[in-house]
Amino acid sequence: MNVYFVAVDGITFNLSTWGA
Repeated sequence: MNVYFVAVDGITFNLSTWGA
């Protein structure tokens, strides 16, 4: 698993948490 992919997935998760 690429670190970049993990970073993007983490950002997407954060946006989902904020309901963006």
